[in-house]
Amino acid sequence: MFIVIIYSTGMICYFTQKEGVFVPYLDGIFYELDIANKTATIRNITKTNSNPEIKIPSNVKGYKVVKIASEAFMHSKHLREISLPITIEVIGKRAFKECQALTQVKLESRQINIGEHAFFGCKNLMVVSSANWNTTIFPTGYGVFQQCINVQFIDIDFGGSVRTSTFDCCNAITALRFAHNTTLKTDAIKNCPKLTTIYINGQFDASRPMLRKMRKYKIICDELSNVIELVYDGYWVEIDDNTLPF
Repeated sequence: MFIVIIYSTGMICYFTQKEGVFVPYLDGIFYELDIANKTATIRNITKTNSNPEIKIPSNVKGYKVVKIASEAFMHSKHLREISLPITIEVIGKRAFKECQALTQVKLESRQINIGEHAFFGCKNLMVVSSANWNTTIFPTGYGVFQQCINVQFIDIDFGGSVRTSTFDCCNAITALRFAHNTTLKTDAIKNCPKLTTIYINGQFDASRPMLRKMRKYKIICDELSNVIELVYDGYWVEIDDNTLPF
């Protein structure tokens, strides 16, 4: 069954029905509705969607938008900027993989889980920011920002377990932020020649095990020699051979 609705505002909404779930098509984006939980998932975009700036709504016809499905925007040729609402909880695997025109991602959620290779190969991505000062990203898979060669600063804390290759080949990144209880896997950060500052939001003592592991496995730029500044909960320590705090 296929239904077309034209609203008084001029907005066109297409509905298809699959196994009892309606998938509305709004502004070139398909949403899958979870009727039981009153939530919506962004399933994919139409091939003809050439909108360079997309602002995802927090709800679709009363359904809270909570997830971007795997590969939803993958290989989009036109997307330059995307804004995600505070309701988004999950960005699926390869959701924005190789979106070559993408330059900016704006978040609002306090906590957001991001899947494997979600932004892999977004070579023109420069800024990932949040309107919420205490947003935390939890990478749930490998290589979330791998080969984002032009991203300069991700102004958001990372928490949980940061997986292998999360920041591999982020050639332009200058600073990263972590929650104090973050676990970094081997090679989570490598091939980042411009990384000079690590921000750790938490108590110094709670951060020490993570920093020791960084040094042991040499997972910042393959070595710590490039990192000249560590910032603990607003206090910074300049790093040299004599003042390494771990």
